[in-house]
Amino acid sequence: MSYCHLTIAECSKIEVLKGLGYSCRAIARHLNRSHTTISCEVKRLNEGSAKKGNVRHHAKHAVVSARGTKGCMATFAERKTRFYVGVQILNRSAQSMKWAIEQLLSCYPRQCFQTFTTDRGKEFSYYTELETQYGMPFYFADPYAPWQRGTNENSSLLREFFPKRMDLGQLTSSKIEQVLSLINNRSRKCLNWNTTQDLFDYEVVQLI
Repeated sequence: MSYCHLTIAECSKIEVLKGLGYSCRAIARHLNRSHTTISCEVKRLNEGSAKKGNVRHHAKHAVVSARGTKGCMATFAERKTRFYVGVQILNRSAQSMKWAIEQLLSCYPRQCFQTFTTDRGKEFSYYTELETQYGMPFYFADPYAPWQRGTNENSSLLREFFPKRMDLGQLTSSKIEQVLSLINNRSRKCLNWNTTQDLFDYEVVQLI
């Protein structure tokens, strides 16, 4: 098949799916487009990324306390720099997650956010309201496919400090901030031994 022009929405979806590890053929099937068309767009994205990276795509997840307790934490991982944020919430309800997302958006420049990728948990049922309010699309991983949001699955580093049996509702804000600082200031091989904090700070300055 020959190349066909893509819509802006399709281009955005290709960028997100590419970041999730989808092959060109898988993206073509998902969008019902030819492999040639998708390959051309992926090549264009790669060339653009070489000139200027994009730190505006985030994966979201909810970390839950031990059974019998309600404390939870909403975690957010930025795709490019692996910058990690945790927001303590009362429970895993959609209203609590919506509040956490709004807290996150209030802490950083609006330019830092372009898309969110999540699992299909009930806590994300407010996504249409958030899409309308903030103009950011939400993407959902397929059921039983955690690898599709690998940035966040691989960044569930809070469990190193807060085991599954712990009641997250008992944590203080200062303790959470201390742990997040330790995580974000680690040198990481996948970042050429830079820290996520340094890279994220640099990228944010480029956006504003």
